[in-house]
Amino acid sequence: FESVEAFGLWQTRQRKRFVDQMLYPYDGKVAVSSASDSVHETHRRREFHVTLNDQRLFRFFRLEPLSAEVGKRLPTIACFMGHGKVTQILDDKDSYQHACAARFVEAGYLVYAMENAGMEPGQDTHHDIDQSLRLEGHGWYSLLFAHQRILLNHVFADPSVDRLRVGATGVST
Repeated sequence: FESVEAFGLWQTRQRKRFVDQMLYPYDGKVAVSSASDSVHETHRRREFHVTLNDQRLFRFFRLEPLSAEVGKRLPTIACFMGHGKVTQILDDKDSYQHACAARFVEAGYLVYAMENAGMEPGQDTHHDIDQSLRLEGHGWYSLLFAHQRILLNHVFADPSVDRLRVGATGVST
């Protein structure tokens, strides 16, 4: 690259191409609403539902350490689940996925954990979703990328998040 500006322009174009090619293009405004709260051994857990036209797209969880001070910004981890169930990262201490989220909250991080579409409790339907979306030129991963962006927008809007200390982790995906 000839200059820092040229590199920045290239990055901007590449990001736009990625969004245009890889993010599922939802029509309409998505809504994020709190669904439930619970207290666990090391953290407070809030479940959120993301909907479009009153249809649930996916859900995610906000895990806040019990030790968190009110009004203090926390380093934050966005955990993107791979193949498997969200219970593996939230509750199953013998699961390797557990380190993706629960171990971070135990260490004092604010954690957001996303459940992938098609990986909800019960039957695994992500292959069916992928096959259907491929008929229109998308795929299951284009849903995940769109959902991850929705989640990250929520993360960066959270006043408890230290915006300069946000990381991401994932298992397989």
